[in-house]
Amino acid sequence: MNVEIASQLESPLVTSLQSSLVSKPFNYSLKTNYPILSKLNVSVSPDTTPSGSAHGRQITFKVPRYGLLSGMVIKMDIATSATKTATLTRLNTLGTRIFSNVSLRSHSRVIQDNSSYDILSRMNEAPTEQFNAYENLTTGSPAVNNNVTSSIVYTPLFFFFGERSEAYLDASFCEPLEVVCTVNTQAGIWGDSELLSTISFNSLSLECFYIQLENGVQQSLTAAQFPPSKNLTLLANDCYVESPTSVVYASGTTLSMSQSLKCKNVAYSTYVYAHNKTTNALLPINSANLIANGQTVVSTDRRTQIFDNSKLGFIHNVPGSSSGSNSYSIYYGLDVSKTYLSGVQAFASLNEPILSVVIDTSSSVSANDVIELLIVHEYCTLLSISSDSGTVSRSLTN
Repeated sequence: MNVEIASQLESPLVTSLQSSLVSKPFNYSLKTNYPILSKLNVSVSPDTTPSGSAHGRQITFKVPRYGLLSGMVIKMDIATSATKTATLTRLNTLGTRIFSNVSLRSHSRVIQDNSSYDILSRMNEAPTEQFNAYENLTTGSPAVNNNVTSSIVYTPLFFFFGERSEAYLDASFCEPLEVVCTVNTQAGIWGDSELLSTISFNSLSLECFYIQLENGVQQSLTAAQFPPSKNLTLLANDCYVESPTSVVYASGTTLSMSQSLKCKNVAYSTYVYAHNKTTNALLPINSANLIANGQTVVSTDRRTQIFDNSKLGFIHNVPGSSSGSNSYSIYYGLDVSKTYLSGVQAFASLNEPILSVVIDTSSSVSANDVIELLIVHEYCTLLSISSDSGTVSRSLTN
């Protein structure tokens, strides 16, 4: 059969036009159109594995160009060496703190970053079952005599093409890709007051997960999605991290902090973290206000946050909790589904936006502690892929 005719028979666009069901323009699933699939897991060794203490070292992996890439995770066999006589703690979700930053790059250019806070935030916002799976992956083994001799720990990577099961990156169609990760400092992993152990690696690998298609089906997919002289345009998700600001805490049960926002993207949510750099703890936030041109754009408090969390099923935001991670979420839309746009905030149209927060410092904060304000925006971006050269153009981004 002619490849072009076959592609039309398999085309999700043609299928949706012929269907009487409600169409979901940004929700495309391979499994409904291409049932014959196979999965491939490829383990990639780094260019160089650090010997001894790995803090501050940079590690590079080359991503194989084997086809449709659905996700990646870093697998580590770690060992620790205690520097204080104390019980080794903070092993829960250890994998989210081992790397201060993980970036996807091509020709030494950064395509997307995953900071440790972004990895923890993405993991924590997952539904309960998925969160439990992530927590099992990122948790280290209990310490024996203040040390861990060998523990398998994973760091999940949340690049935009892997956030949804129906979104893949055709690695064979892209420029050569690299994953570059920077090992966190001792304080970044354990906290200043809990400087217990150095991190070293017994082994280290990047696990890449691919979707394989039959040759005939793959030809149909290529013809359907990349017809001659027509570009493929799709909606993707990304993150923008504001430059952190910090103050020295003096006294009081609350602390007010403000930050001018440099984000120019079309954001659908914002995460706010109050970080005690001295203890490496995240502090509860009582309220948050977004002001532009002297007028209030968004005003939320702890009651509103709790209601939003229960309605959306997020379990990581526990304002006022004395244990666990604390973050404050601002959702600009009616729904947080990434399969369609239900509401966004166009920061480029705001005049001098300022985010002000009131931080709860009633416990676990001492005089002269350094309090840092961290702000992460989740935003939408349009990708246009040339059918001729495979060039990827981005819009709606800083």
